[in-house]
Amino acid sequence: MKELRKKLGLSQGELAQNIGITQSKISAIEKKKNYPSFETLVALKDFFGTSYSWLIEGKENNTMDISNELKELIKYFNKLPYKEQCKIIGQVEYMAKEHSKE
Repeated sequence: MKELRKKLGLSQGELAQNIGITQSKISAIEKKKNYPSFETLVALKDFFGTSYSWLIEGKENNTMDISNELKELIKYFNKLPYKEQCKIIGQVEYMAKEHSKE
């Protein structure tokens, strides 16, 4: 989890804020001093777009080659309120559909 968080250019505090827990809980999970609750596991899975098995056991190859531009985009996107994120997703989906028609 720590590796993926860092690849996305997020601090522990930013990740914690995005999934609704404290930075100290993220730190404890990354240091394997504490296990995430089921709710936290679901939030992490959804946030990272990965599977439970990767989060729990690290079994899947979930390494992501992310360009610096995409890392920066993700960083800014994650700072937006949820409502604004939804608007952006809708716009990107629309643009992708229009592009696929060409």
